[in-house]
Amino acid sequence: MHRLQAHRYNMLFTVHNFCAAYPELISDKTAAPQILARIGDVLKELRSVAPLQITHFNASQSITSEKTKLTAELRWHLGTIIQTARLIARTIPRFDEQFPPVRGRSDAALLYSARLFIERAFPYWDEFVRYAMPPDLIETLKEHIQNIEQLTLERSDARTALKDATAAIDAALTEGMNAATELDVILTNTLHANTPLLALWKRARHVKRIPRKKAASAKAGSESSEG
Repeated sequence: MHRLQAHRYNMLFTVHNFCAAYPELISDKTAAPQILARIGDVLKELRSVAPLQITHFNASQSITSEKTKLTAELRWHLGTIIQTARLIARTIPRFDEQFPPVRGRSDAALLYSARLFIERAFPYWDEFVRYAMPPDLIETLKEHIQNIEQLTLERSDARTALKDATAAIDAALTEGMNAATELDVILTNTLHANTPLLALWKRARHVKRIPRKKAASAKAGSESSEG
C-alpha cells in the first residue's frame, strides 16, 4: 500500500480494535453491528489483496531493472558495430552508411536498429570478426531482442496486475471509510455524555495526515518572504 492507503487501513484496524475493546457501545438497537461487520470484511479483503500489490510491484521493479540492463547492453553492442563499420568503410567504401546511429531512446527504435544491423551485418560478419568482434555476436543480439520483448510483455502484465490490486485496495478502503463515517455518527451520539471515551474514539477514528514535502514547504516559505 502507498502511505495514504496504509494510513486509512491503520485507522480502520484501530476502529475495529476500539469496538472490540468496548463491545457495549455496539448496540443491537442501532446499525452499529452491521457497520462494524462491514469494516471487518474490508480489513479481511485488504489483508488478502495487499500482499498481491507488493508482489506485483516488486515483479515490475525487477523486470524493469533486468530490461534496462539488457537494453543498455544491446545499445552498446550496436555502438561497437557502428564503430567497426566505420573502419571497414576504409576498404569497402560507404560500408558504414548501412549502420546509422539509433534514432531516439525508445525500445522500438532500438529493436528496429538491432534487427536492421543483424540483417545487414550478417553477410559481412567475417569482416567484423577480423576487427575482434565476437563471432557469436549476431546470436547474442537476437537473444537480447527476444528477451527484451519478453520482458516488455511480462512488465506490462505485472503493471496491469499491480493496477488491478491497487484499484481493489482503493475500492475496499472507500467502503471502509464510508462505514467508519457511519459508525462515527452512531458512536458520537452514543458517547456525547462520556467525554473521555469520546476523545478515545475520535483518536481511533483519526486518519494520520501525510506531511507535505519539505521542498514544497521551503519553496512556499521563500515565496512568502519575497512577497
